[in-house]
Order: sequence, then structure tokens, then C-alpha cells
Amino acid sequence: MKSQLLLALSLLFFQVHNISAQYLSEVKISPEKPQVGDSVSFEYQLPDSIEIQRVLLCYFEDPENRKQEQLTTNQENGKITGGFVVSEATSFFVISIEDTNDKRRGAYAPIHEGDVSVPYATGIEGMLYTTDLGDFLLGIPQNVKKGLELIDEEIIAYPKNRLSFTMNKAQALRDLNRKREAKTLVDDAKKTIMADSTAKEKELMQVFTAYEYVLEDETKANEIEMLTLERFPYGNTAYRKKEDTLHKAEQFTDKEALYQELMDDRFSETRKGKTQDYIHADLAHSAYKAGELEDFEKYAERISYLDERAMLYNAIAWPLAEKNEDIAFAERLSAQSIQLLERIIADKESGNTASTEQQKNRAARNLKVCADTYALIRYHQGEYADALRYQEQAMDGGLVDTEGNERYVMYLYKTGKFDQIPDFAEKAIIAGKSNEELVNYFKEVYLKQAGADSSSWAAHLDELHEKYLVAARKELREQMIQQDAPLFSLVNLAGELVSLESLKGKIVVVDFWATWCGPCKQSFPAMQMAVNKYREDEDVEFLFINTWERIKERDAAVRRFITDHSYTFNVLMDTEGQKGKFDIVTAFEVNGIPTKFVIDQSGQIRFKAIGYSGSPDEELKKISLMVDLLRDQVNEGLAGIFPGYFP
Repeated sequence: MKSQLLLALSLLFFQVHNISAQYLSEVKISPEKPQVGDSVSFEYQLPDSIEIQRVLLCYFEDPENRKQEQLTTNQENGKITGGFVVSEATSFFVISIEDTNDKRRGAYAPIHEGDVSVPYATGIEGMLYTTDLGDFLLGIPQNVKKGLELIDEEIIAYPKNRLSFTMNKAQALRDLNRKREAKTLVDDAKKTIMADSTAKEKELMQVFTAYEYVLEDETKANEIEMLTLERFPYGNTAYRKKEDTLHKAEQFTDKEALYQELMDDRFSETRKGKTQDYIHADLAHSAYKAGELEDFEKYAERISYLDERAMLYNAIAWPLAEKNEDIAFAERLSAQSIQLLERIIADKESGNTASTEQQKNRAARNLKVCADTYALIRYHQGEYADALRYQEQAMDGGLVDTEGNERYVMYLYKTGKFDQIPDFAEKAIIAGKSNEELVNYFKEVYLKQAGADSSSWAAHLDELHEKYLVAARKELREQMIQQDAPLFSLVNLAGELVSLESLKGKIVVVDFWATWCGPCKQSFPAMQMAVNKYREDEDVEFLFINTWERIKERDAAVRRFITDHSYTFNVLMDTEGQKGKFDIVTAFEVNGIPTKFVIDQSGQIRFKAIGYSGSPDEELKKISLMVDLLRDQVNEGLAGIFPGYFP
């Protein structure tokens, strides 16, 4: 149960929220009524059981413009402190404290002029409650009625802001089943902006969004969009549509032509405050695929964030390194990626607006990825000592994913450092981060030891595997949960109705995913391995629930993705509810994808896994162990009823 402490603050409320009842420490902000230009300080007494991952400052100018940055904090004696200066045009801010379990708590405050909150502040507070933004930033549960009351307070205090909250108020009315009022509200707003030639573009887009996503009236939404393009031919809407078209274009020449249109001087005001890094990265990658290397270099160098440019170089160098193709070009790009990241870590130009600490931390993480790429390139070039040196940098003294560990052992072998292989390989095997190739290198070194033979090797490997199984099972048992799985019935791509209730008695693996989700797609080769392993097992079922997918002809797009990759998944289509939320992913309380649930034979959720480990072998081992543990659970119960029949 999430708890909240309320303190009256003039016309608004200043609130402190904690993620659960057991964490009652208070986030204190000073001054209580901050104004533009004030130095704001905050402190949070941290319970012993919580570790903080980062503290974010999210500040709003108006309902549509918000920015966030990571704050530098001090932590001493269990207390976190920090501060910042309220920038000009800020109307509202949120301090979001995220722990290592991805739970968030914190505080928010409106900006004041004297004792009165500034325009937009009360309405933005209402948005925290009418949408899932408050839950995302602070762990505040939705309270649509309260949020609507706050938005109405804003409109009463500042009538000129009525149009700025059209979409948010319409959404709240819809969610409270007051659809007729929502339609009247949006239709009235449409009449106002049609008659008022001085209406701002962002006000027109509020009405467009309300028609498109709240009322789902595509005809009127298109009418408002056309009016917006007519009144603001070089505004944000026109810019966004051209940018979207650029990203969807398949040919480099088409992308470049659209880019030239976006660089038109008449878009100069619209471009202010926008980064073109995503556009430049798209153009660079497209130019590379088209074989236009001069254009690739030109657009890559226009990427202002050095870490983004470094990772673009790595994204091209890595596939070449894997395939051992065009190695000289790959080596040049990979070396550049490392140099760029080292510049950031050395406190030189980054091109990024994030905090120095955040820049360095991200650059350090990315440097390990790029060092791994460079190590493989140097290996292909026959520079084994270099390969080992950069792989050690990538691993930073520990284990990495299965394939990275394999490459490290291979480089040790190639440089003749045979004595270092057994200890590392044993750690990798026990941790479940080994594969057949790594084990074969280890075996060759092991058998060269005095007195070693095939029999002693087999016994030693069995011992290591048993240690892995004991440790892995222990860890998974500690992660086991027990809660009723929400029942659902969904239609799959074959048009069949699949219900969870009908699968009682089986172990069911439910995987929530979307075609736009990179980690989801990266995990699918591993999931196909798991499906293949249990294909003939009638006691195990895999369900892949497509969700959070708002695209036209969704079924066809999802089917095409599955077919193009030759996956044999049973794909179910999540349904979108009246509040614009997808039903089943919401029922399972999923906050990010991919998220997998392993449900036991009685319909209880026993495991929840978020994200992807990065290694198909590791993912398959983990899923297999979860399934085995649930089988063991049933067998243990049956053994008590029928002694002697179960081991």
C-alpha cells in the first residue's frame, strides 16, 4: 500500500509520496513555496533497506513541455541531500528518487509568485493524477477525480489556460465515464480555435490529440491537423510530420531530400531547442547501408552528443567484427568510438546537457561495450595481446555475458596464458555464464595437467555444473513469489481464443512484448530456443502477448514480424480498454517490457523476470530452471502422497 503525506500549500497541495507503507521517511524541500530563481534544497532520510540508484529533477513549463536531468546528490549517514536553482519559465517540478528495485518516491511542488501558484502549476498537478505520470515519477496511484478537480481549479484561476488542458480534461472525463461531457468539451474547444485565428499551435494540438486518442474521432482529428498545418506551415506539427516521414523512408536519397526541407530557414524557430541527433544518426546509418561513405562521415560528425556518435560507430563496427568483414573500416570506427568516450570520461567536451556525473557514468558503461567490439576486431587482425587488453577493459575484472566470457578465454588461449583459464572458466561455469566453446578451451587446458584424464575431467565438470545448479536453484527459490495470475482470454494470430483458465495444470510462461521494443526482439532467439526445447512437452505452454502496440493494421504488422523471423510463437493480442490502457498488461501490473511471468500448475505466478540478460544461453538456462523448479514442487507434493513413486 502506497502512502502519502499532505501539507496544505496556498491554493495547491504540496505532497510527499512513498512507495510503500514501510518506507515513511519524508522528502523535505526548502523553501516550501519556491519561486523562479530560488535555490531549492531537499533531503531524504533513507531507510537502511533501500539503495538509491539516481535522483531525477523533472520540471515543467506547461502541460506539453517538460525536461528532466539527473541531480548530483550527497549521501551521508543514511541521508540524501541535494539542490538546484529554479530556472526561468518553470511552473512546476518533481523530485523523483529511484531505488535499485526501480521503485520511485519523492516530492513535487508548484512554483509561486508570492503566495499564489503560477499559471499551469495546479493543472500540471492534476495531470499527475489523471495520467500514469504520477505513478511513473513518484509511485502515486491514479486518482482521476482528484486530478480533474485540480485541472478545473487551474481553469477557474487562469481561464486563458482552458485550451491548454483540453486533452487532459477530456481524458479524465472519459475515464470517469462522462463521455458526453468529454465530447462537448472538445467540440467547444474546436469551435473556439476555428473562430480564433490567434490560437496557438499547441492549443490546436491539444484539440487534435483529444480527438485522436481520447474520442478516437479520426475525421475531426484530421480536420484539426490540416488546420494546424495551414496556419503553421513551419511549426512543430509540420516539422514532426516531415521528420516522421524521413525516419520511415527506405532510401537514403529520400531521407536526405526530406532533411533539406527540415533545414529550410523557415523552420529555424521551430528547430530551436530541438536536437537533430536522431535525424543525423538515421541519415548516417542509411548512408552507410547505401554505400555512401562520405555522407556517412558527414552526418555522423553532426551528431552533437559524443556518446551517441560513439554508439553509432559501434553499432556499425560490431556486426562487421562478428562476421569478420571489412575489418580495416570496422577498426577505424571502433577506435573512434573509444576515443570519443574517453574524451567524455576525461572531462572534455561531451555535447550532452546531462550532468557531468551522469555523462561519465554512461560513457564508462558504453566504453566497456565498445572495448568488447575493438577486442574482437584486434583478434581478427591477429593482434591477440591487444584483443586481451581491450577485453579485460570490457570485463572490468568480473564476468560478463556468456559470449563475452568465451571471447576472453579464447584471447587468454591465443596469448598463451593457459594458467589463467581454469580459475576463470570455473567461475563462469558455476555462474551459469559459460557455453560449449568456453568449456572446450577449459577441457583442453585441464587435460594437459599432470594426472588428468577424461574420467577426472568429466567428474570435475559434473561437480562444477552441480555447484551452478545448487546456487541457481537457491537464488530462484529466493525470488519465488505466490500470487493469483489474472485470468484472461485473448485471440491469437490464428484467430483462436486462448484462455489462461484452460491451461490450468500446466506451467505457463507469459511474455509481454511489442515490435518496437528492442530488448524484446533481442530476447526472441533465446525464447525460440526455449519453445523448441519444450515443443513436445504437454505440461509446458508459452504465450507471447503483444501489447502497448498502437499502430494501424496491428495484427498484420505483428504477423509479418513473426513470419519474417520464422518464430513459432503462440502470439496473443492484448486488448485496449476504455481508458486507453491495454487490459492484460495492466492487470499483470507490468511497468516495462519485456516482462515474463512463469505461472504454476495451480494458476499462481511464481516468477517475474524483467528485461533480457543479453545471452541466449543464459536466458534458456534460467527459463529451464524455473520450469524444473515448478515441476519439482509438484513431484515433492506427489511424493508425500505416493511414497516411492517419485525420486
